[in-house]
Amino acid sequence: SHNKGGSLVDQWLVTLEKKSKELKDLFDLKNKDLFKEKEKTKELVYSLLPREIAEQKMMSEAPIAPQVFSNCSFFYSDIKGFTSIVADLTNLEDGGPMDVVEMLD
Repeated sequence: SHNKGGSLVDQWLVTLEKKSKELKDLFDLKNKDLFKEKEKTKELVYSLLPREIAEQKMMSEAPIAPQVFSNCSFFYSDIKGFTSIVADLTNLEDGGPMDVVEMLD
């Protein structure tokens, strides 16, 4: 006997197609959101660094050679153990963040 809604396999196929479309739509939405967040991050980096430097840093983890810009001073570095070094210097009662600036100066 043939049922009205089609065979069980046909029903599964219809359900799978619906689920597949739902997943694709969700993926597209998440991908769009991710793209927007990447663009916001790029704009933030561009607002902090000269564009040429920002692009180099986003493209590679390789060190960037020192460069001179006429109206900008920027030093990008990592100090090994910095977090533990400054942990005691950030007490606001003892000078706080300015102690860190003086140490680095």
